[in-house]
Amino acid sequence: MTRTLRFAVASALFAAVFSVGGCKKKEEAPAAAVGEAIEEVSAKPTPSAAPSVVVGSASATVDAGPPPAVAEVLALSPANTTVGFYSAGATGSHNGSFLKHEGKLTFEPDNISASSVEVTLQIASLKTDSEKLDTHLKSPDFFDAPKMPTATFKSTSLKPVGTVDPKVGGTYTLAGNLMLHGVKRGISFPVKITVGADLLEAKADFAINRKDFKITFDGEADYLIKDAVSLSLRIKAKRH
Repeated sequence: MTRTLRFAVASALFAAVFSVGGCKKKEEAPAAAVGEAIEEVSAKPTPSAAPSVVVGSASATVDAGPPPAVAEVLALSPANTTVGFYSAGATGSHNGSFLKHEGKLTFEPDNISASSVEVTLQIASLKTDSEKLDTHLKSPDFFDAPKMPTATFKSTSLKPVGTVDPKVGGTYTLAGNLMLHGVKRGISFPVKITVGADLLEAKADFAINRKDFKITFDGEADYLIKDAVSLSLRIKAKRH
């Protein structure tokens, strides 16, 4: 083989080897790109992961506990409430009551201290053991029923005395405004509250000074009337 032919063959082989090596390098690049794409996709959270977080939050809300009990508004009337009084003089005493009255008791089962009561009495409905005394009590010497036909009480606060159980009740101090004989004054007194599944009971006995309400008639010389008048409240109301 001549020197010229040998040079041509060597050049052709060198070109072929160089060409094959170049193709191999070009094929490696896509493989690396595919690997990078796979890693990027696998690093992202799957779409199903998001709902699991939302479901967990909803479950926490459901476990918050039962809603608070709704306040019970109980109507008061002579059928379930008694408002009485007791007055005394130098030689005797008399019991009486108001036969016509109305009101409401708003009872908060989860917080008795948030409960309230209001009552309106019809003065002309007062009744004692003496008709003569009834007439006198309705006159201007005492209640003056024609000019001031009603007396009202509306509570402003109810506070427990000592330790009480809200599920069964206990003793509380009831404060409020009493409008009597045209005079409005704040008063407070103890009341015992008993809570039953179907019945709510309240009992209070206290006294007021009649002269604080401008009822100043002292009576006759042989029958002086005491300033203190005892009042009683009894409630037995069916719960809703």
